[in-house]
Amino acid sequence: MKMLKQALERAARQVTLAVVWAIAGGIFMNGALAQQSGPIEVRNGGMRGFLGMLKVSLAKIQDKHGVRYDNKIFNDATTTVLAMERGELEMGNVTAQHLIRAIDEGIPIVLVVGLGGGYNVLVAGTDIKVPQGDLKALKGLIDERRRSGNKLKIAVPTGSQQHLKLTHLLIGMGVNPDRDVDVLNIPFPGHMRSVEGRQVDMSMTVAPFAALMIQSGVGRLFHHVYGPGVGRWEVGYAVRKDLVEKN
Repeated sequence: MKMLKQALERAARQVTLAVVWAIAGGIFMNGALAQQSGPIEVRNGGMRGFLGMLKVSLAKIQDKHGVRYDNKIFNDATTTVLAMERGELEMGNVTAQHLIRAIDEGIPIVLVVGLGGGYNVLVAGTDIKVPQGDLKALKGLIDERRRSGNKLKIAVPTGSQQHLKLTHLLIGMGVNPDRDVDVLNIPFPGHMRSVEGRQVDMSMTVAPFAALMIQSGVGRLFHHVYGPGVGRWEVGYAVRKDLVEKN
């Protein structure tokens, strides 16, 4: 729990820095948006769960820099990116995976700050007795469950960065993610109920939902998927390219 708390605090500090850089660093303050009378309104998009922990920090930045955030919550980074493309947002929280996809598809957004640490968390249900962080023991359990015809079930929104990280982790362990385990497409808000109801054995989730499961006793921290071998850049803040060009 201490590790998870530290990860949450670190993420909050890093995102605060990102927002200060994006807003006070000149992208908005010195250009067209600065011509508005009164506080500059910035439409900011964030993923459900991630944006919630920023409200206190964003409020402090508003007062200091004369900015008012119109925070809009989205279920995933794809809808955030599409909202930016349509001109409905000035800035948004995106994952590394979605930024690469946006670049590949020609969506005009620009990353201003990359963040990392504690964003991809693998939580085990209380019935999973493998030691924390012991990937070899987890591999043994996966093999045993597959042979018995009761594959280990893992909740993750398919197509998400967490799905990508989980797939990479399993392959690195010598596990075939399509054959050896059952990956269930469950949105983050449904992970706690799925683990508690034993619909799944594990959850590959984001830190806020992991914290809820751990604090409530529904699950326990198994592994932070972060660092050597899986990468350090996970999420970041992007702005529309036209704002960068005009400001």
